[in-house]
Amino acid sequence: MSEVADPMRLVLEDGLGEPGVVPFVAGHLARPVVIPVEASVMPPTEESGARALSAIGFPLERLRFLLDLIGRHCDLALARDTVRVKVPKVADEVVDDGGLDLAVAAAIVSAKQSIPVRAVVIGEVGLSGKVLPVPRMDARLDAAKNHPLPLKCAIVPKRAPLVLGVERLMIEHLRELPTALAGMAARGRVPQRFTTRPTQPLTPAEPVLDAFSRNSSDACETAPETTLRDPTAEGID
Repeated sequence: MSEVADPMRLVLEDGLGEPGVVPFVAGHLARPVVIPVEASVMPPTEESGARALSAIGFPLERLRFLLDLIGRHCDLALARDTVRVKVPKVADEVVDDGGLDLAVAAAIVSAKQSIPVRAVVIGEVGLSGKVLPVPRMDARLDAAKNHPLPLKCAIVPKRAPLVLGVERLMIEHLRELPTALAGMAARGRVPQRFTTRPTQPLTPAEPVLDAFSRNSSDACETAPETTLRDPTAEGID
């Protein structure tokens, strides 16, 4: 009898690196589980009519809240776009986890700007747009590290715990999210040795990395055995 493939893993395998698909680690169960968060953003057309919002597995009011913050802080015009978000159930339960905020926001930004996401994204978003820590971050990052897919980098709140083998890119405010996503996408791969300073002269495709590296709260830290830490970079604990 053949083994039935995990549908969430299949979505991640097929969608990792595709705009609008973001890995998230749910921490509301005894064992953290990696799930795909999906979003689509469609501009208005004459045929589409009024804007529509759809949220499966995520509160619609929370989606409206995040869209408002993204529009105000990330300089993205979403007011007329049709936005759909999907968060799968885990163990037949809706994921009730504040850390979903940042993953949903990342999926929306990724879909809107066609940015591939190759990192786990975890964090709660406050009323001001500040990115807040969530419980069990160390267990979540450990689950990402041990996942069959190469989920070795994470966009997380400031002062997230260090987990050996996982590179942390820490942000303090939602406004930093598009730059963080674009900077990682410009690398063109799942980072193995993610550094905070360009090591080669900038090419026309690299200005976003230069701006990304100068942002003190965007420092991506990792365990000493996998990456050299830059002692001159700001934001390192």
